[in-house]
Amino acid sequence: MQQQQNGINILNEYKPVMSNYIYQLYRADMTFRLLNFKKAKDLRQIRYYVENNDTARIAQFKRDYQSNTRVLDTASIPNEVLYHSAAYLHYRYSDCKVRSFNSAGSYAGKVLFNEVKRINDWGLRDRLFVIYFIHSWINLRENFDNFLKEAILNTTDGVCLNKLKAYLHNRNGQVAYNFALQDKDGKVVKLSDFKGKAVFIDFYFTGCVFCKLFYKYVLSEIEPKYVANPNIVFISVSTDRYKAEWLKTLQQGEYTSKNSINLYTNGEKLNHPLIKYYNILSYPASMLIDRRGRIFKFASNEMRSKRGLEEALNAVLEIK
Repeated sequence: MQQQQNGINILNEYKPVMSNYIYQLYRADMTFRLLNFKKAKDLRQIRYYVENNDTARIAQFKRDYQSNTRVLDTASIPNEVLYHSAAYLHYRYSDCKVRSFNSAGSYAGKVLFNEVKRINDWGLRDRLFVIYFIHSWINLRENFDNFLKEAILNTTDGVCLNKLKAYLHNRNGQVAYNFALQDKDGKVVKLSDFKGKAVFIDFYFTGCVFCKLFYKYVLSEIEPKYVANPNIVFISVSTDRYKAEWLKTLQQGEYTSKNSINLYTNGEKLNHPLIKYYNILSYPASMLIDRRGRIFKFASNEMRSKRGLEEALNAVLEIK
């Protein structure tokens, strides 16, 4: 609370040189960022109780939540400000997770989806649908298609609708995007160059800790087992901003090997057509394409472990 008050005091000093809208937006972000800390604490407690099967504390949490729940007063904040406040958006998403756990004992999957769907404010709900798929689509498995179709059907905002439709490309069985990327020598490499072969693609960027760990403890140990197999190729795609940084990374060998076909998105990062097509927003992201050029698995948690990745590679190689 003291930090928030200090921030508001500073904000008030600059109020004379701000439009009222910008002032209100900063103030809303400060307020909801503080409330987000409380929601994040609630979610940490929930995870801890669930992981430790502490039924007594789970029951107590639900009782406390019911007795302390109050309607958030946002009447003093203009709707336009709420619409553009990122902190408010994430606060409402965290609130949906807590509510879904309190009502149904889960804060993921169908329960969370239904909690988001119940929101009456269409503009807010549209954006929360997008947040839901950013965080959840990897884990939805067999429910992915149904949830995505329902979200698209219930979304009216054009920007949100386009973001949701991008996830249609990520479904298993879809024809993979025929990218054209440069290697370190400037040679253009296309996915169609590997027609008839299975293709494993690892998306990463320099500085991504989890990308480095995935390569060190999983990919670097699995890839050598298949290096002599003519029916599969391993590709890395870097989304680094600067080519010099990417080339240095290739030399260090912390994210990919020299046996891989190492490609670069030409400094376009999230704006590259390939990255935008698949709506890749978190890394590492892995894609496995079968020999018919269709997605076999994409960003699957199973492929994040040595055993899971090896099982997926063996399975895709059985498809003719």
